[in-house]
Amino acid sequence: MIDLTAVSHESHLDVPVRPGDVIIVPAAGQVMVKGWVQNPGAYRIVPGMTVLAAVTAAGGEMFSSSAEILRSSENGQKTETPLNLAKVQKGEEPDITVQSGDVVIVQRSVAGAVPYAVYQVFNKFSTGVPLMF
Repeated sequence: MIDLTAVSHESHLDVPVRPGDVIIVPAAGQVMVKGWVQNPGAYRIVPGMTVLAAVTAAGGEMFSSSAEILRSSENGQKTETPLNLAKVQKGEEPDITVQSGDVVIVQRSVAGAVPYAVYQVFNKFSTGVPLMF
């Protein structure tokens, strides 16, 4: 049993929860990938796994090349590191190795909003009807 009175109060963790919310706490050795990816979720870290590999494990980025890594240091300090996935793929920017507990977020893109919306509509309402050309 956890004594909640002994837990320090941290304002960045003070988030209201509503019915239907899903709270995912990644186990040790996992990286959480969310945002504009095919299959958001927690992924097991393999040795040498990088941000690009984690995004690829989540099905790849969708209509965006902007990402950020949220990481907590040992003293509880949170850091946000932006990353351009297109530049990483071209070798113009280093690919960062992920650590247990990292959260990789593929950001929304204004330019990708329309194709993403069309993708979501077809993905959710697909009836298997072939498109005729």
